Amino acid sequence: MIQADKSGKKELDMNYCYKLIVSGISGGKCFEEILQNVWDYTGVPVRFSRRNQEVLYEVGKEQVTVDAQRIVHECLDGVWIEAVILDDQRKIQVQELADILAKSFSMYQKNRKNTGNNQKRQPDYLWILATDTSLAARLAGKIEETKEFSSVVEKQKDNSILITNIRGKEDRALLIRLCKEFIYDCDGKILIGNGVKAEQNLSENKRLQQEVFELARNRAPGKHLYLIEQYYHELAISYISRKVGENGFKLKELEQIRCEDEETGRNLYETLYWYLRMKRNVSQTAAKLKIHRNTLLPRLTRLNDMLDLDNRDGAECEKLLVAMEIERMKNSDG
Repeated sequence: MIQADKSGKKELDMNYCYKLIVSGISGGKCFEEILQNVWDYTGVPVRFSRRNQEVLYEVGKEQVTVDAQRIVHECLDGVWIEAVILDDQRKIQVQELADILAKSFSMYQKNRKNTGNNQKRQPDYLWILATDTSLAARLAGKIEETKEFSSVVEKQKDNSILITNIRGKEDRALLIRLCKEFIYDCDGKILIGNGVKAEQNLSENKRLQQEVFELARNRAPGKHLYLIEQYYHELAISYISRKVGENGFKLKELEQIRCEDEETGRNLYETLYWYLRMKRNVSQTAAKLKIHRNTLLPRLTRLNDMLDLDNRDGAECEKLLVAMEIERMKNSDG
């Protein structure tokens, strides 16, 4: 459907663009998918962002050069669209496309708001946990009064909020921003979970996220907002720790390192832990330990003498790391 006119510029069918967008909205697609469909047809790079430069949606950025000509169009509620004119595209059609997208974005937001008000529960589901019931209630009110967020907010009787009718990554990104703004001026902590498709899995999903919330607060007590995906590693270690029990994963090599630390005070055990956590990257390990590279290298040489680290494969190193993680977790819990 894209044909070149005599000037060599692409000729776009704007009616077809409009149909793509309307069919996407009526079909329940998230705006990210709709924008991708428009990009696949037009090849026009587009970005939606806020005045603070926060990017909401973006397609075709790989095709954009620094000096590319841009058309900027205001949408609504502080959202701006930026369409880029590539060499083979006509300015007047890119301008027309930007206008269509701006109007369609308003249509999309209104449609989401109406859908959210008329339906109680639709996938995806997502839990938000707060440190107490009062904080959860205030946060639920904050989210509900936000015009641009159309998902359904269900405050529970405890410290949790169930968010339903979530559509795509943009809803979660907006939710994170709202929670960041809310918790900035509040005492307390919040965990934002990930979506779950089936309603019958909600209880188990909530139990899992309560466990992650407790882990996160123990591991990073200075933070106020936690994202569940940042603590999958700790969750896995906690699960393994319960499975292996108190004495099921002790390694003689680690006992030897601890003994040498007691005798010499060289901090080899902590060095080994971060060396493995940093995937045996010397520079990153030195930075994490806040020591000079020249201080780190003799320690690694000694660890190699004891463990032959350079000749161990990834699985062997992972076993060492898991054993150390379990020990650290048991010590912190104790």
